[in-house]
Amino acid sequence: MATTEPRPTGGRELIRIEVSPREELMRALGERIRERGIVSAAIVSIIGAVDACEFSTMPRDDARADLVHDLKEPLELSGSGEVVDGVPHIHCVLATAEGTARAGHLRRAWVETWFVHAYLAPVVPT
Repeated sequence: MATTEPRPTGGRELIRIEVSPREELMRALGERIRERGIVSAAIVSIIGAVDACEFSTMPRDDARADLVHDLKEPLELSGSGEVVDGVPHIHCVLATAEGTARAGHLRRAWVETWFVHAYLAPVVPT
């Protein structure tokens, strides 16, 4: 029989950070992470919508190089990542109006119309 009682989470709580309209996502997220004193964390989910972004992928013949892509249109965004030394690193999937998906390393994104929520789980040093 299924139970509806709450289950323990192991004492871990997620931190939600909101990025609002008229903010650049990576800058605002980085500022809020530093304000909270977070040095290391898993970005377990990031979800929302942006109006333009810059992301990068790797060329087939050189995994150390970056191919930078700019999209200047409304995009649904989801992803995950990590915080290392207080700096966010996000890999994301972006959905276009046509329903196609683009993916890569998020460099910058502009929130103008909607918002973005990032959910972080701080990592405790072992």
